[in-house]
Amino acid sequence: MSRDDFSLIAVTAETHPPGYSFHKYWARKPHNVVRKALEACGVAPGTVVLDPFCGSGVPLSEAAALGATCIGLDVNPVAVELTRATLNPPDPDAYRSAVNNALDHLEREFAARYQVAGRSIRYAVHATVVNCGACGLRVSADVSPKRGRTYVCPKCSARLYFNLENLVATRQLRVVFDDGTETVAEDEHLVHRGDETSSPFDHEFPHNGRILAFRGMRTRHLFTARNFEVLTAFAERISVLPEDIRSAAQLTLTASVAQCSRLIAYRNDLTTGGPAWTVPGFWVPPLHLETNPLAHIRARLQRTYKGLKHLRGLAGRGPQHVVHQGDSAVLLGQGLPISSRVTVAFLDPPYGDSVPYLEFSAMWNSFLRAVPDPGLDIAVSNRSRGDGTWENYELGLARIIAALRPAMKDDGRVIVTFNNKDARAWRALLSALQQAGFRCEGAFYQHPAVVSAKAQLAQDGSYVGDVYCVFSPSAEPPSVETGAISTAIQRALLSHKGTTLDDDALQRVAVTEFLRANVDAALLERLPRIIAEARGLPIPEQESDTPVDSFADVALALVAEMLSQTGPVTIASVAAELHRRHAQLGVLSAPRLREVLERRFEVREGLVLARADDAPSGAPAEQLGRVKPAGQMSLF
Repeated sequence: MSRDDFSLIAVTAETHPPGYSFHKYWARKPHNVVRKALEACGVAPGTVVLDPFCGSGVPLSEAAALGATCIGLDVNPVAVELTRATLNPPDPDAYRSAVNNALDHLEREFAARYQVAGRSIRYAVHATVVNCGACGLRVSADVSPKRGRTYVCPKCSARLYFNLENLVATRQLRVVFDDGTETVAEDEHLVHRGDETSSPFDHEFPHNGRILAFRGMRTRHLFTARNFEVLTAFAERISVLPEDIRSAAQLTLTASVAQCSRLIAYRNDLTTGGPAWTVPGFWVPPLHLETNPLAHIRARLQRTYKGLKHLRGLAGRGPQHVVHQGDSAVLLGQGLPISSRVTVAFLDPPYGDSVPYLEFSAMWNSFLRAVPDPGLDIAVSNRSRGDGTWENYELGLARIIAALRPAMKDDGRVIVTFNNKDARAWRALLSALQQAGFRCEGAFYQHPAVVSAKAQLAQDGSYVGDVYCVFSPSAEPPSVETGAISTAIQRALLSHKGTTLDDDALQRVAVTEFLRANVDAALLERLPRIIAEARGLPIPEQESDTPVDSFADVALALVAEMLSQTGPVTIASVAAELHRRHAQLGVLSAPRLREVLERRFEVREGLVLARADDAPSGAPAEQLGRVKPAGQMSLF
């Protein structure tokens, strides 16, 4: 595939294989899409690929498999450890043996802590206990009355907040054993807020109300005393292992700590779902679980083992790759660790205020004994120190991309993945690239392999997927012409004639065309007006020499094809295939796509099952595709 074909990349994203899924990390990109993008930009043996925000290491891993030499940079210590293990994994059997030995030792030491009358505890349920600020009554969450969704004091009716900041103790309500039996336990566990611990794995978190990190919050506050003791004992024991084994063992530990913390809600007697850290912040549910850390670590050990075996089977693994922790602009300014200049840079920066990576990673980095200055992270953040601003985000991107330019070959390429509903994020990124002398050569929208429930149900509040674009060094200034954007919008509107097009879908079309046309970033402020004006114009008649397919016809025909080949299909899989084949038409969000499909097909619980008996097969596409009017646009 030539570089000129970048905009034509159309691939269905695949889920992560074992080597990319043994440790949680945010915004991990689909490996097969990344590979297609790298191949389109000429990554092959002898090339050098740089990732200044290397994250979990997937782009560099795919580049290494294509024969490239890789350089990874990141301010986040856990990201650096993940990328190093991905590019140069240790022997899986040696890793498993070493970690099993450590766990065997700790189980002999701590097994009695998780037993009652000789029976091993599967989990315990804790209720948060707080003191009423009005009358001083100590109240447990399980007995506090509620007014609507608000907890109140049973004595004085003052509002109570059962959160980690106010937690003074927990009341252990139930203990469930491995054999399925249980006992009622009402033991109270005091929580100390002093500095009585001197653990090297206990660190203070940056204060940030958005992610519920309160002033003075420390790592140990997220765990019961015995769980924190076991986790730190494991961390101490693996610290003496050989470096490559130690790194993989530390990743096993950090991948396990959330499940061992107070962050796991107790719901439905654990009959639905499993223990997982699902809330984007350090929220301790009023009723939460305590489970044996050694059981979680042993389960994670097996996942890590499979992941390492997968990675060892990929091409291009070895010590030739370099991964450094620190500020990318500073590291680039000090010169590359290899003599060759960069052929391709993969740029996947923080998406504005979407994820404060370092702050979310504080729990993991505590157990690595590596807690960097959160001010090094350019993500926009609500931390109280005040340096997570949009101004600093813009300056940080500009510094890193400016430092990247001299490190690249004259014919090098920068692959960028990005998405955000805030124009400030796009403006910061595009301004930095254009000011550094990069010109966009192509762009496409990529639907993810798995769409979160939040993104499916609240399409006006969550973005879905990513825009991939490629930039090359150029002395040509960006364009000030926006006609191509209006044309793309009108074409999308024509494909939805007789229906109402999703705001999000239309915005994706507009932003992708903005990139392809290499329009000056300063004109981003005009984009809402361009979209609004295009919406207000009469929908053009279809010209015979430039036919535009009806989205409704395309969607219905695709589902009929999929049903005949595979049987019932999910709406998510229909959306993914539509995006792969017809992103330029403006693919609807899942709720509105469902409205189109259920005119002709039986749709139930997210599945398209069969053709509906009462739907006329020859109904006009406009009738089949009519949906409810869209709300006000949320982008920009």
